[in-house]
Amino acid sequence: MPIALIQPTDIVFQAVCDPAAPSQPDLAGVVTLSLAAGATVGLGAAAYRVFGSRGQSETVIVPEGAQAVFDPSFNSGQDVLILGGDFGDYCFQLLGSTVRATSANGTAIDVPLGGAGLRFGFDDSFQRASFDPATGELSFHQLSGIPPAVPEIDPAAVSRIVLSPNGETSVGLGAFTVFGRPAGEETLTLGAGALVTLDPSFNQGGDTIVMPGASGDFERTRDGSTLVFDDGEGTVLRLPFGLESTFVTFDNGRFQVFFDQDDDEVEFQRVITPTADMGDLMPVEALIL
Repeated sequence: MPIALIQPTDIVFQAVCDPAAPSQPDLAGVVTLSLAAGATVGLGAAAYRVFGSRGQSETVIVPEGAQAVFDPSFNSGQDVLILGGDFGDYCFQLLGSTVRATSANGTAIDVPLGGAGLRFGFDDSFQRASFDPATGELSFHQLSGIPPAVPEIDPAAVSRIVLSPNGETSVGLGAFTVFGRPAGEETLTLGAGALVTLDPSFNQGGDTIVMPGASGDFERTRDGSTLVFDDGEGTVLRLPFGLESTFVTFDNGRFQVFFDQDDDEVEFQRVITPTADMGDLMPVEALIL
């Protein structure tokens, strides 16, 4: 197992990996995430190619189970990656100019290493990883015995996610615009604190959005051709609607959203399992034009 730091000035080399940890990031179903300059974002338990900026510092929260490959902009050393779990839960390997971090919790990430090093946050500490020219090894220096503070979310710093056809992904804390595929049936899961705007391709219907909490936790309002879900605690979904159904799943059931031309209303209806004497939809409420 990796060796834990004892003193803030200790230099620690880690090369022994838990056999239960992934050997490398699994990029099956990978999506592209382009960070806004200075953004704070949370990933989900999905696969990402992450593109940052060189002008400002970004903070990326990497939960347990996330798979990610970070682009060369991260070798500037300005950014902070906050990993779920303690420092000792992770194995770090230096592969050329790339640092690979893996854990038995299922997380696996590749991050490019530059001369300024990399900054990693954990539940129990804040560390800087760097290359030690004397040994040719990766070394760690403890910056603090507590995790780094997570910057406040700037709603104007909107990052972009591009889904693959019929793909699925998840997002955590932060502001995102998500681009789908008009002919696809994509699935997006929101974590608490996600501010998500879906692009107009989602009004073609067929997609599924998974929300944190129950349907009653969210106020629903109409803004033009968009239905806005807001829990009042920082989680917001802006869903463009059309004639075909988009499905929204909550803890208490699955619902469909579509525009009913006959009633001139946008409908929000619970999807239920049909029986011999009932249809497959039970209306819950309609938001009138």
